[in-house]
Amino acid sequence: MSDRKSYEKWTTEEFVIKRDGLRTRIKNDIDWLDQVIAQEERELAQLEVKTKSFLSYLFLRK
Repeated sequence: MSDRKSYEKWTTEEFVIKRDGLRTRIKNDIDWLDQVIAQEERELAQLEVKTKSFLSYLFLRK
């Protein structure tokens, strides 16, 4: 199966294989992005806590 074939010449089987491959890649990319977003949200929450703690410290020092 050559990727160089124009899509009009793909057989049904080739089309299904390519479609399923793309679906898998897209699903994997979405799963990876979900993991990255979750990690970023955790880091942001930690930063928020640290920032609030630091600001409280600054205001209490006065």
